[in-house]
Amino acid sequence: MDRNRIVAGLDVHKDSVYLCIMRYDEAIIFEKMYGTPRLFHFMIALQSQ
Repeated sequence: MDRNRIVAGLDVHKDSVYLCIMRYDEAIIFEKMYGTPRLFHFMIALQSQ
């Protein structure tokens, strides 16, 4: 197992986007759900990671 591994998941629906970033040990680094009006904030959050 690569202990430096970080994975990200993005679940896109019509009215929402869910983002999760996890370490190798499944500890959540970042988790957030955005509704349609907040997608701009989602973009900002992605750029800051």
